Amino acid sequence: MTVPMSLMYGYIPKSFEDPAIEAAEESVRLATTLLLPGSTLANVFPFLTKLPAWLPGTGFKRKAERVRHLAEETQRIPWEFVQREFVSRET
Repeated sequence: MTVPMSLMYGYIPKSFEDPAIEAAEESVRLATTLLLPGSTLANVFPFLTKLPAWLPGTGFKRKAERVRHLAEETQRIPWEFVQREFVSRET
């Protein structure tokens, strides 16, 4: 994960506790639990994805929303780093 971030953004995480690394790891961990065959009822019955997230038994939808948020964080953190670096080098 650190090599693509440093090549694409010039962002080098300082440790494994870096927010971008933690968000990426958690999103991958959660996504794999959702995507395994038979891990959720929605994998067996796709019509369940149309139900609202507040219904009992649709916890997979809340997990999917968490994965989406973490994936956005994984992209946002290095992108904001690039923007800050760009502004600081202009002035």
